[in-house]
Amino acid sequence: METLAQHSLSQDFSVSKTTTSGARIPRDTIGTAGDISLLSSGGSLCAPAAFLDETYLSHRLSEALSPSVISLDEVMKSKMCIEVYVEVLQSDGGVFNAAVVGASLALADAGIAMRDVVCAASAAVMKIEDNNDDDTKKKKKVKYVAIADPTEDEILQASGVVTIALMPNWREVTVWDQFGKMPLSASTEAMELTRDGCVTGHMFIKNCLSN
Repeated sequence: METLAQHSLSQDFSVSKTTTSGARIPRDTIGTAGDISLLSSGGSLCAPAAFLDETYLSHRLSEALSPSVISLDEVMKSKMCIEVYVEVLQSDGGVFNAAVVGASLALADAGIAMRDVVCAASAAVMKIEDNNDDDTKKKKKVKYVAIADPTEDEILQASGVVTIALMPNWREVTVWDQFGKMPLSASTEAMELTRDGCVTGHMFIKNCLSN
């Protein structure tokens, strides 16, 4: 079945022509690369071309939602299927997170037997250098700060990005993506921030379903 996903990388997502970094990533590279973090757009390890690929996002969405559906095996045996369509009208980061939450709500509203609704959140780790004007010979102090729900520009500037999909009631992570380079402490902070974001979002989702 032909979909728009087959043409999702036909555009050149590289940076401005005035710079030398960044290049369009061929579609077959995504399927054969051992390390997906090397597939970067705009020369940034935190903006992999996979983020822009509909096939990759669809695969990740299926991985995030499948563990929450109780009767998925029975549905497949009975030759039935559950189809989820996501249409993104505008994007400024967080497409996958919004798709997971929206699709999970749609499944619950459709009466699909589920263990729990799935929430998703992202956190970007920003590298901040403390410039000391008094003594330029001293080494610059570097610290890493995690921010929740980063925009596209913040992702391009980040040292690392952590994204998780979580079933809060079961405390089960269904998807965990981490791109870029960051210290272990920064990665842990970002992970805790995304987990808290999923738990907070879960409260709003339950209120939405009950009302």
